[in-house]
Amino acid sequence: MWTRLIIKYGPALRVGSPTICIDKSHAKRITTGSKKMQGYQMWYEKYKNLMQPRHHEAFQVMTALSSGTASFSQLVRCKYLHNKLRIAKFLILKLFPSRARAMYR
Repeated sequence: MWTRLIIKYGPALRVGSPTICIDKSHAKRITTGSKKMQGYQMWYEKYKNLMQPRHHEAFQVMTALSSGTASFSQLVRCKYLHNKLRIAKFLILKLFPSRARAMYR
């Protein structure tokens, strides 16, 4: 939805705090598991021609992280710091699973 709005009306403004509160306690998520990644892939294919290189890299990183296949070589190949940090965190938590459990208690 946001992508179509931005394409139609131009750049969006980032607001620092929420402007609306939605009660989602009763709703069941529609995007879970493989369907979620399938949806991301469809969205990516539809809008990839509008993306910048950092967006393409972020999508590749997200795909690798969600499938658990992110590697040190991918970390080295990343050009953008945010993506490097996401992969580094994944690899550290994968190497030290006991530390990961302690962080997310």
